[in-house]
Amino acid sequence: YPNSEEGKQAQKLIDDLIPKFKTATFESDEKPDNWKLIYQFPITQKEEAEQLKTLIDQAISDFEYTDMSTSLDYYTDDINFVVVHGLKSKLGSRGFGETLHEKKEYKVKHPFFEISSTNYQTLQIHKNLESYLNKTINEPQPATP
Repeated sequence: YPNSEEGKQAQKLIDDLIPKFKTATFESDEKPDNWKLIYQFPITQKEEAEQLKTLIDQAISDFEYTDMSTSLDYYTDDINFVVVHGLKSKLGSRGFGETLHEKKEYKVKHPFFEISSTNYQTLQIHKNLESYLNKTINEPQPATP
């Protein structure tokens, strides 16, 4: 029944989701204003991932970053992510990760990468982490003064 409320909702889902499934390409990092900081863990290190999440939650509280949060996200049967949400730029994401690494209160030694929310959605739908990591490695890096 296409004219029913359920039919309209189903059509909206089809219109919104089908285009996202069609393309596995990542968008440019120039325009996004919503970023995530990702720490990747093997599924066998779930306890370490949860400990890192707790540590980052404490850092967010200590720094009084009210717009930021964390989650433990499933990626595949072999990989989980600790995700920091609410970052506004790629450099801000990288800076927060480096701050967690350098501050003696936290000393987060686990490697991380930053990703726009749009590209994270693509990454989760298409499970193409290697493609994204290769893309970011091959991108020209900004010149350092």
